[in-house]
Amino acid sequence: MTEESFGKDLIQWYRKVGRQLPWRATQDPYAIWLSEIILQQTRVDQGLPYYMRFLERFENIRDLAEAEDDEVFRLWQGLGYYSRARNLLKTARIIAFEKNGVFPSTADALQQLPGIGPYTAAAIASFAFGQRIPAIDGNVLRVLSRLFALDFSIDEVAHRKHFVALAEELMDSVDPAEFNQAMMELGATVCKPKPACSNCPVQAYCIGFGEGDPEDFPVRTKKTKVLTQEMHYVILTNEQEQIAIRQRKEQGIWGQLYEFPVWDHAQLEELWGMWKTTHLLTHRKLEIMFAYGQGIIPAKKHPYQWVNREDLRHYAFPVPLLKALERWGLMNSTP
Repeated sequence: MTEESFGKDLIQWYRKVGRQLPWRATQDPYAIWLSEIILQQTRVDQGLPYYMRFLERFENIRDLAEAEDDEVFRLWQGLGYYSRARNLLKTARIIAFEKNGVFPSTADALQQLPGIGPYTAAAIASFAFGQRIPAIDGNVLRVLSRLFALDFSIDEVAHRKHFVALAEELMDSVDPAEFNQAMMELGATVCKPKPACSNCPVQAYCIGFGEGDPEDFPVRTKKTKVLTQEMHYVILTNEQEQIAIRQRKEQGIWGQLYEFPVWDHAQLEELWGMWKTTHLLTHRKLEIMFAYGQGIIPAKKHPYQWVNREDLRHYAFPVPLLKALERWGLMNSTP
């Protein structure tokens, strides 16, 4: 493979067909960082509306840093993986209040901030500051595995330095930011798990394609074990038609979001309905049973508060709890 011709062919394709996304049209580190955090474990079509709403509400890093936690969680509602939202606030406050609003310009320095790992740091350093460093996400790992028909697992951390070295060779003679965007675009739109090889601009360079087995790559050795967890909530209302809720602790899957009483925290006087749903997380399957009825909370379970129905929209709930509220017409659907 000739690295120079590969890079030029890839970028020529990207300039013609690359998606026009707002974070690709800026070098503002705040906007780029925001997009990268939102797009962690989130599809572009799902994340884009959130990105636009966040930028509209928080035009700069100080606006975000000064926001109330609950407001940020409400805007984040529906994206999941709420640790991202917590780290978003932590990093915003560090940069705004400790670094005078100035983002670090190197990948090493960026990795010292909450929620920024090797890929995110490389992406920000490359896109915002022109640092010559490969941004290697899952899509790029797949592309590199097929290009070079690599027979070792992408799951092993010890192998990541080899992927970085290969990407550095390929980007040697081209603009690093454009190269990184093009590689990610290729993996997201063409070199997908089931590849569209006939549409690939660099098919001629691909050893996996040449050997006739691109879908054999990437190699994986780890299998994620998914655990099932049962949860039981009651949407509890009182005689004033208020709903009982409480804020979860910061730790855990839904840290700082709001929830209903668990069944053994409430005394039901009248039951109006029941509903069961399944919610999938990366390593966990939640089987959640909801009851809806009128009752009380014993004094020893006092941390719950009673909220008027019309005020529920001011609180951020996990997606399955939000769906339960919508199911019984207790809150309108989110935008």
